[in-house]
Amino acid sequence: MTTLVQDLRYGIRMLASNRGFTAVAVISLALGIGANTAIFSVVNAILLKTLPYKQPDRIVLVWGSIPSEGHDRSQVSATDVADWRSQNTVFEDVTTYQSYQPIMSGTGDAERVPGMGVGDGYFKIIGAEPILGRDFTSEEQIDGKDRVIILGYGLWQSRFGGDPNVVGNRVLLNGRPHTIVGVMPATLRSLPSTLIDAPAEFYRPVGENYDEDSRSGRHLRAIARLKSGVSLEQAQVEMNVIASRLEQEHPAHNTGYGVRLITLPEDTVGGLRPTLLMLLGAVVFVLLIACANVGNLLLARSTARQKEIAIRAALGASRIRLVRQFLTESVLLALVGGALGLLLSVWGTSVIESIGSRVTPLLSGIAIEVFKLNAEDYQQSSNTYDSLGEAYMIDGNRELAIKNYQRSVELDPNNTNGVETLKKLRETQRK
Repeated sequence: MTTLVQDLRYGIRMLASNRGFTAVAVISLALGIGANTAIFSVVNAILLKTLPYKQPDRIVLVWGSIPSEGHDRSQVSATDVADWRSQNTVFEDVTTYQSYQPIMSGTGDAERVPGMGVGDGYFKIIGAEPILGRDFTSEEQIDGKDRVIILGYGLWQSRFGGDPNVVGNRVLLNGRPHTIVGVMPATLRSLPSTLIDAPAEFYRPVGENYDEDSRSGRHLRAIARLKSGVSLEQAQVEMNVIASRLEQEHPAHNTGYGVRLITLPEDTVGGLRPTLLMLLGAVVFVLLIACANVGNLLLARSTARQKEIAIRAALGASRIRLVRQFLTESVLLALVGGALGLLLSVWGTSVIESIGSRVTPLLSGIAIEVFKLNAEDYQQSSNTYDSLGEAYMIDGNRELAIKNYQRSVELDPNNTNGVETLKKLRETQRK
C-alpha cells in the first residue's frame, strides 16, 4: 500500500511538471469519451431501450391510407375502427385514442391537465390494469355516458395526495363533472409524444358515436395488438381485404381509403435509426483517434525519459516497479480524462436534448444512465417489498403493508400476487 501511495504521488508530480503533455492527453481523452457517452445516451434512449409496454413489438398503429393523395398516416373515424374490430381475425383488439387537454378543477387549483381519450380495450392493448378501481366499460364509450375518468399515478399523487379513497370522487373537466373510477399504476407510460400532444396524466372514454353519420369524421387515431403468432405482414394483408370490402359497401366515404399498419417501435424510432447509427460510428472513430494520439504522446514521453529510467534501474528499481509506475501515471491520465469527459457528456446531452427536442419529441428527457437495475434485480427488489408487506400485514399495520405492496408492483408489474394482495388491501381499507 505504501508503494502504491508513492507511485501515485510521483505520478502526480510528473504529470504536473509536464503540463503541456498532460493537458493535451486529458483533453483528447475527454473529448473522445464525452462525445461517445453523449451520443450513446441518445442511441440507448431511442434505439436500444424497449418501449415500456407489454410485448411492444405486437402493438401496432393503424393509420388510414389515401394513396391518391400520398397520405399513409391519416386519422380514422370511430366507425372505421368499429368495422375493423368486428371483421378482423388478426388483432386481439383494436381501438381509438386521441389527445385531450381540458381545464381540471373541483379539487385544487384550476389548471390545464394533458390527458387522453381512449376507446374500449385500450388498456388491454397496452397491457395495463388499474391498481385502484376499474377499467372503462363498453357502455361508457357512448357519447353522453362518458363522464368518467381514470387517473394516472403521477396525477393521483400530485393532485389527490395518493388518497386510497379517491375512486368515486368527482372533478370538473371544462366545467363538466366527471367521476373517478380508477387509478393506473406508476409503471404505465403515456404513448410517445410523436403520437399525442403531451404525456397523458389521466384518461377518459373517447365517447364517439359508432354510426354511419360518423364514418367520415376522421379525427381519431387507432392502435391494436396483434394476436400471438400473427405477423405484421399477415395482418396487413387481411386489413387490405377489409378495406376493399368497406370501399365497395360505402363508396361515398371509403373510396380510395386504405389501411396501413406499422409496429409502435418502428413508427416511433424507425426514421432516426440510420442517422443515429452513423453518428455513433463517427464518434467511436473519434475516440479511436483520441486513444491513438494519447498512445503516441505516451510513447514519445517514454523515449524522452530513457535517462530517468536508466538511473532508477541503476539505483535498484526492478522492471515490475518501473512498469507499475508508468501504469499508475496512465491510470491517473485516464481517470482525469474520464472525469472531464463525463462532465462534457452531461453538458453535451443537455445541449442535444434542448436542440433536438425542437426537431423530434423523442429527444426529450434523454439522460446518462450511470446505474441501472436489470430485470432480475427488479424482481428481487419486488420480492423484498412483498416480504415487507406481508410482515406488516401480520403486524396489523395495513398502511405500511399497502405502501410496500404498491412499491413491489411498481418494480414488477407482472407480480400477480402483489397486484391481487394490493387490491384486497385497498378494498378492505375503503370498507
